[in-house]
Amino acid sequence: TVSDLVNNAVQIVFGIIFVVISIVYFVLYVVRKNKVKKIKNSSDWSKVSSELDSSNTVSYDKYNLFLTSTYIVDGLKGLTVIPYQDIIWVYLYEYRYNGIVCNRKIMVVTRDGKKQEIAGISGIHRSKNNYMEILENISSRCPNALVGFNGENQKKIKEMLKKNK
Repeated sequence: TVSDLVNNAVQIVFGIIFVVISIVYFVLYVVRKNKVKKIKNSSDWSKVSSELDSSNTVSYDKYNLFLTSTYIVDGLKGLTVIPYQDIIWVYLYEYRYNGIVCNRKIMVVTRDGKKQEIAGISGIHRSKNNYMEILENISSRCPNALVGFNGENQKKIKEMLKKNK
């Protein structure tokens, strides 16, 4: 009957959607796992690991973020290790939808021009205090980096990246 055909078609469509979503999540899992393995197998991991155990390390558990004396270690989306000496610009990024802040994160731009997000959490945020504290800590650990998002910093970064090419 027609209702059986419709039910079978609906089941097939949902099955296909489930398989596609499962494949996407599996690929993301493998990519993140390989990234973590690559970092842990690098020669610098022992130094990063010892610095994480240091008393000078500032941790932000809510964001799975650690600021050591020479590295930013972000574990929110996989594992990201950024040396302070590579940072040229750091700023707070806010995504707004209908005037409401839906997502806040800190963007870090490195010497090679890569933008990396740290301390990003989705959801409605009422306060920027934690993010501003993280920005202050990062800027105190890498004083040569530009801090804040504005037109002047954008121009300086474009010039710096052109010189590096």
